[in-house]
Amino acid sequence: MIIRRVKLHNFGIYADTVSFDLEPVNDSQYTRPIILFRGQNGVGKSTIVEAIRLCLHGKLALGPRVTQRDYETYLERRQHRYADGETAVRTSVEMEFDHVVLGRRHHYRIMRLWGKQSSRIVTELLIWVDDEPSIETEDEKEFLLRELIPPGVAELFFFDGEKIATLSETGNASNSLLADTVRNLLGLHLVEQLDRDLDIY
Repeated sequence: MIIRRVKLHNFGIYADTVSFDLEPVNDSQYTRPIILFRGQNGVGKSTIVEAIRLCLHGKLALGPRVTQRDYETYLERRQHRYADGETAVRTSVEMEFDHVVLGRRHHYRIMRLWGKQSSRIVTELLIWVDDEPSIETEDEKEFLLRELIPPGVAELFFFDGEKIATLSETGNASNSLLADTVRNLLGLHLVEQLDRDLDIY
């Protein structure tokens, strides 16, 4: 998977529309397959990673057991607030990437939009595959994204420097974080959750 572009509109600290070109650039001597963001604390590095995960997985980006109400509260809090205290009417996160499926490369464009209407958050998910708009239902689109990039894989590949620092430290906390990441990647946390649910039932 090669991420080409991420565009944020009134998301978090980013007002209006901000676009990031993330396509790796190679020269005659080196291949550069990694994109790094560097900056002072509070300038929006983690917000970009958060936006990518949200764009790919929606509610699942917050965890497997998040309620719809909690998700809507989160979306409302991520809408940009201007200096005068006004909240943005519409917010969106968008990304473009190339992904190989069954040996064939496809170009995907994903956009999640939301805004407040009549005291509730209304969301929309749009997907284009090779510049053709998807006409599938919302649930089918969510399933497509989970199949393309499982949430466990996203946990392993999209994270900020603070998580890298934690993983590099010796001690129980870093070991636990690494173990949780691998467990989620392999889906083993589902077995543990099923075991807990069976105890309850």
